[in-house]
Amino acid sequence: MANIKEVLRAAAIQIRDERKLEANTAERVGSLLLALVEADPSIEDLEKLFLSKVNDDEASGHITFENGLTANELIIALKGLLIGDNGSGITILENGMSQAVVDYLYVKAKAVFDELEIKKKTYVGGEQVISYAGMKCIKVEELADAYRCYFKAEEDGIELKNQFTVGSLAIAQECNIKVGVFQHVGNRYYWRKVIDVGSDYIDLSKTICDPNVENDVPVSGDNIVGLGHKTDITRQAAIILSSVNEVSPSILMYQGINDFTLSDKEVIAFDFDKTTGKASMRVYGDTYIGAKDKTQFIEFKDGKVTIKGTLHIEPGSDGFENVDGMEFGKVNLIRNSGFTGDYNSAKLEVETELEAETDLYSQALKFWAATNAIVNTDPVSQSGRSVTLNTGILVQALFYKMVTSEKYIISFRAKGSSVSVSCGGLERTEQLTANYQRFIYKFDANVDTEFTVSGTCTVCELQLECGTVPSKWSMSPLDNNSSEAKFEAIRYLTDVIKNGSVDIIGGLIMASMLKLGNYVNGEMKKETAGISGVYNDDDDVAFYAGGNYEQAIRAVLEYLDNPNKEVDEATLAEMANAVITHGGRAIFNDVILRGYVYALGGVFKGKVVQGGGLNVMNEDGSVNFCGGKIRWGIDGNPVFEGKVTTFFSGRRIEIDPETNSFKMFNENNDAVCEMIFLEQLDMPYLPRLRMRDYNKNGELIRTAYYGASGANIEDIIGGTGITLTQGTCRIYQHDSSRDCLLQPSSLSFYRDGKLYKKYE
Repeated sequence: MANIKEVLRAAAIQIRDERKLEANTAERVGSLLLALVEADPSIEDLEKLFLSKVNDDEASGHITFENGLTANELIIALKGLLIGDNGSGITILENGMSQAVVDYLYVKAKAVFDELEIKKKTYVGGEQVISYAGMKCIKVEELADAYRCYFKAEEDGIELKNQFTVGSLAIAQECNIKVGVFQHVGNRYYWRKVIDVGSDYIDLSKTICDPNVENDVPVSGDNIVGLGHKTDITRQAAIILSSVNEVSPSILMYQGINDFTLSDKEVIAFDFDKTTGKASMRVYGDTYIGAKDKTQFIEFKDGKVTIKGTLHIEPGSDGFENVDGMEFGKVNLIRNSGFTGDYNSAKLEVETELEAETDLYSQALKFWAATNAIVNTDPVSQSGRSVTLNTGILVQALFYKMVTSEKYIISFRAKGSSVSVSCGGLERTEQLTANYQRFIYKFDANVDTEFTVSGTCTVCELQLECGTVPSKWSMSPLDNNSSEAKFEAIRYLTDVIKNGSVDIIGGLIMASMLKLGNYVNGEMKKETAGISGVYNDDDDVAFYAGGNYEQAIRAVLEYLDNPNKEVDEATLAEMANAVITHGGRAIFNDVILRGYVYALGGVFKGKVVQGGGLNVMNEDGSVNFCGGKIRWGIDGNPVFEGKVTTFFSGRRIEIDPETNSFKMFNENNDAVCEMIFLEQLDMPYLPRLRMRDYNKNGELIRTAYYGASGANIEDIIGGTGITLTQGTCRIYQHDSSRDCLLQPSSLSFYRDGKLYKKYE
């Protein structure tokens, strides 16, 4: 124990002697240690009074570190950590969660927030310019050729960089000051060129300024904003938020501002016409709408519109034939592509060899050179027939010559093992299955060749057409249809009629047919009308006039497959003027009815007038209803001069041309969605979309707004909101004075309307 006392004594004397007498701290420590030694304390007593440097230990009292604390391992604070004397620090709450309160937060690398609340409200009562540079002028010096405007180079310990460069166009404008309220103060405006810059100033030219107005002299207190640049295209864009111009509130985006004018510099605009209450939206330039991964989208770029995805086009649309690169195929260049023949009897020549399978009427492979080919009845084929090739071939010399470099399309259906197709330089071979598949080939013809199909397969609906967009299979215009067979039957029928007899019993005349016309001396000089009782099917002629019986039959057959068919004058001259079939079909050149028309449908090619001229459907397809209140032209675009309203279960949609708006209402008559146009004088319209969400009690709980300059979503109940503008994200809380502003180059925090922290 004595050795320990000597050690302690020596240590105490050393501490006391190392310090000057004025340093009474060392003196007190040494005196204390000497007193302890004189009292002969035990080691156990000393351990209760002093903290160990080598073993784990704890103190029951408060410890103060005057020169700081360094820990190589984790510091555990079970109740929290206080920093300073202003309430800052970390506190452990009753629920075990921690709460940090700091005055300034600086994150060097990355900050992750599960939830971030920014509590601040702002208001813009003039115009706000979002651009590359801005400053608050604190002093002005007049130079020989310029006004030198100074700004604070540092604020809240943060160095402010001068964003202006030589050539910048700097503007200052105040439009909310009432003249006379303050002495010598009125609305101010100037737009001047920056001719020199310094670390804390810019020089504004006296002479190079807006030539359209008298420019004011800069003064202290001016807010100066960069609006354009003479040469630097990266500084020629800006966004102006205005509540005071002619079309306010407005959001206008400009590009290419290289002089003291905004004329023709507008690229995106949302504005509002105060006189009409209409909104307007304009967007000039590239546009993309769709998925981020470009799986489905609509894009306007470099003057072209690109659409990827499913395109649904309503009936009545037209104009696709005018799309560059889109040419619709309309005419099948292959004759007898349905393998139905030409409905004519075969012409026998001296060298003609007749076999058991030879078709004497309507030869199925007419115009084809065929080897190992069998024609089948096929209900799947549109023509009702197909051809099976057993290592066979079909070849046809085209009636119309192919044009080199023109675009063509080959289409057909096939099944079996394999099929090969060649034409115009195209050669393709496909492996087949047991079921029909449709094949489409698009190509540029490089040579005029025959059309060839070969292989082991069954094919149908062969088609070759000019264009880039394939059409449904159809016959060649050179092909005859089944009406030719009808003519053959009619010839035999007319012979029977001519050679038949008529019985007259009193007032009863029994005959198969009555022919009327110029009948002289037992000879019909000219047949002009008649009645036919001959009936095989509903398409047979019953009554006719303005022509003979054969002309009546021609009229029926001409419109048999297509009642809407257009015929030329020469064909019309070969048809009777009036025909009624046994099936009830009437074919007239002109009809005048003094009563009602009852019909299940109809097709009108001429002008239709109804209601004393209030409703007119013109021959060119244009329509005027209700005296022109509802109309559309040949472009198919309807025009409504009145309001359009839809109703369903209390909900409705309104399209109001007077206000130029689109609105959706719920069953409580609340406007849940509005698309309106912000209208400005001498400016096009810009649309604005606004949506509202209501609860079952009819209380507004959420609003959303979208415009060209950005979007805003507000939770009324929760009291939160977020605003997105170009290059800016603002998050706020209604009932707090805090605000957060996220930009590509910075993150700013505001309190009570003042910036208190900014991260760049």
